[in-house]
Amino acid sequence: KLCVGTPRQGMLAPTSRGRIDLNPKLLNRDTVLGLEQYSHVWIVFAFHLNNKDGVSPNQMRQNYASKISPPALNGAKVGVFSTRSPHRPNPIGFTLARLERVEIPNKTKQGRFCLHLCGLDLVDGTPVLDIKPYVPHYDSVGYKDVSPASSLPISDEVRIPNWVRTGLAKRRPVAFSHTAEEQLQELVRMGRLQYYNQKSFVDRTTDGCETMNLARKCIIDVLSVDVRSAWQERKLLERAVSTQQIDNVLVYFSVSNTPSTNSNSSIFNDVDETEGTEFVEILKIQETTWNDAK
Repeated sequence: KLCVGTPRQGMLAPTSRGRIDLNPKLLNRDTVLGLEQYSHVWIVFAFHLNNKDGVSPNQMRQNYASKISPPALNGAKVGVFSTRSPHRPNPIGFTLARLERVEIPNKTKQGRFCLHLCGLDLVDGTPVLDIKPYVPHYDSVGYKDVSPASSLPISDEVRIPNWVRTGLAKRRPVAFSHTAEEQLQELVRMGRLQYYNQKSFVDRTTDGCETMNLARKCIIDVLSVDVRSAWQERKLLERAVSTQQIDNVLVYFSVSNTPSTNSNSSIFNDVDETEGTEFVEILKIQETTWNDAK
């Protein structure tokens, strides 16, 4: 529901879940015919929260920053087109998500018209401009089709900057306190989460333990990879408690350079405490509403 709490990239948090609602006044049932045959889709969207009150789209294009400081560069800058920053000359983004199910209303127009997705990194209310199927043969550099009929060229040459590679490899160890673990378990048991409950499209055939594990892993995936700038990271370390909204819960957590001894997880024991390692402990989890998180 908020930028803070939305995964950095959907594929880095594959257990995150969401839904794209399609407008039946503009689109008919035929627009999604055959889409369920694909496992993944590209989503083209607008960064609608970039817009400030009273600022026109033309002014936004004129005021964008030409250089960006990605979190992995610790304050150093590169050109905006060398990054995935949402603040761009034209605020358009795209993301890859796993398609779980296509839901189509019946002939009397009862029911939702939507796509259920996993690995989604869009904020609630994001305007979606287009949806395209993902085809690895020409959407993935270096994809090898082993079928005899394939005549597509094969390329293994993929080049990315070292700061991107090291940034993607960085994961902050995350552990739950006893209190947070119990609170999440109770919220899942009561069906209070929107996308992690026995009535959801994924969990209908799973038991409560598996649903709990998926919700838990989603929280860990989101908190282990952070997109804050170096300045924001310093502010985070200065705070005793920070919050992020994930699904219908508000997650209270702390970040420190020393591991906590209060968690019920042994994950911190297996971490090499090298200089600069940050440890995340989830302190408590509470059900929330949109207004509570603002």
